[in-house]
Amino acid sequence: MSTHDYIVDNQNGANFRSDLNNALAAIVSNNSSATAPTTTYAFMLWADTANDILKQRNGADSAWISILTLSTGAPLAGMSDIVDDTTPQLGGDLDFQTYKATSFTSTGIDDNATSTAITITSDGRGLSQFTAKAWGKFNGTGTPAYADSHNCSSLTDVGTGRYTINFTNSMANTNYSKVVDCRDTNHSSTLVVAHSSDAYGTGSFQVLLQHIGASSGAADEQDVHFIVFGD
Repeated sequence: MSTHDYIVDNQNGANFRSDLNNALAAIVSNNSSATAPTTTYAFMLWADTANDILKQRNGADSAWISILTLSTGAPLAGMSDIVDDTTPQLGGDLDFQTYKATSFTSTGIDDNATSTAITITSDGRGLSQFTAKAWGKFNGTGTPAYADSHNCSSLTDVGTGRYTINFTNSMANTNYSKVVDCRDTNHSSTLVVAHSSDAYGTGSFQVLLQHIGASSGAADEQDVHFIVFGD
């Protein structure tokens, strides 16, 4: 347990060896002491035994920075949190202080890529040209209800066999692509799934289930599935 000014004066052999040993003891113990070293240098370490904290001098040699708890090695608050850099290398707004990433963007595995390949938002949506913007499965009979869905805020029963799927986060434009299918419970006729063009917008789209054949006409079905890709 020692500190040193790290200045070895001219002196006789025995005193020089003692002074040098004291300097080395201070180095290997990280200047371990209950009081701060009298002589300080930029970036030097100090094991503050009085407070059980490992500290480091800042670059200007004007203050101590608390790094970790000596007895446990656990980083102190603020040392493992990334809160100030809103445009880090990974992209997005990172907030590790609350142990979550509010968003994440990546240009992919190519370090020279310049455009964003994928963005992962805080609600779990993956925004890219190869991930679904929305998907869902619902029961269209009785009061229509989702069994499960992603980026879908609600489901509107417009009429027999007709439903409006409403997005939580709207599409950028109406050039998106969607696929809809369902389980046909009436095997005596052919089921046609149509998308209504007059109810097709960035915030929602409409589906029409229609039977053609022995039992023709619009019909509610139990298992309806859809998936949406686009901007």
